[in-house]
Amino acid sequence: MKQMIKCVLWVLLNFALQFIVQVAMSIYAVAQGMRDDAVLNAWLMDNLLLTTLISNVIFIAIAGAVFAGKKVRLFPDSEREKHLGVCIVPCVAAFLYSLGFSLLFEGNSAMIQNSVEYYSEKVSWLGTIMMVVDLLILAPIAEELLCRRIMLDGLKKRYSSLVAVVISAVIFGAMHIMAGGPALAIGAAVMGLLLGMVYVLTGSLRAAIIVHAAANLPDFLLSVVTLPEGTISAVIAAVCLAAAVLLMLWWSRHHHLNSGD
Repeated sequence: MKQMIKCVLWVLLNFALQFIVQVAMSIYAVAQGMRDDAVLNAWLMDNLLLTTLISNVIFIAIAGAVFAGKKVRLFPDSEREKHLGVCIVPCVAAFLYSLGFSLLFEGNSAMIQNSVEYYSEKVSWLGTIMMVVDLLILAPIAEELLCRRIMLDGLKKRYSSLVAVVISAVIFGAMHIMAGGPALAIGAAVMGLLLGMVYVLTGSLRAAIIVHAAANLPDFLLSVVTLPEGTISAVIAAVCLAAAVLLMLWWSRHHHLNSGD
């Protein structure tokens, strides 16, 4: 129970930081004369990238400070980190799964794209650069610190590795429900299972972060590349999802996730 409470508190901290940053930006907008609710909400959506970028930076800094205060390494040592090629297959699987899911469900890609266009209109390529930094660097680091390094490691002190992976994946999925509803939450939970397996089986947080970045890559690609819609899109999605499952099944055969770990 103690470990579950710690997990919940860290998740609440993550949400609180996002809320505080959004409130701070709202205060700034009102001070600039944006008093109409519709105008204010539109401005906040335009600045979605900046909001998530700032909150992720703050969360990473807080997590780093907490671990430093405990004199615990933020990135645990792992012999397999010397051979990060071990995460190539999970990276491909995560990319294909995320691409297939994004083709079936729009998720938050439209909101991200609007924010990208907003910044790129101000300064050429600024929105794209911010998106790369947030989606492919800061978000993977922040979310893997929270859901794997803090949450999964904490749960393993009380539960088996398998149970810890499942619980952390469910919480990871629930964290995405506000961004894209139940569909995105379920999709994120499945991705959480994959990321949890990678972290436990490789012992490397860096590997999990790399795989997470690969999972976020389709959101970036779909913002700059237009893929066919309708039946063709559904077929591509089905092929990607099937390939992702087969790759992970093949990869997991070479590793062991024992319930008694």
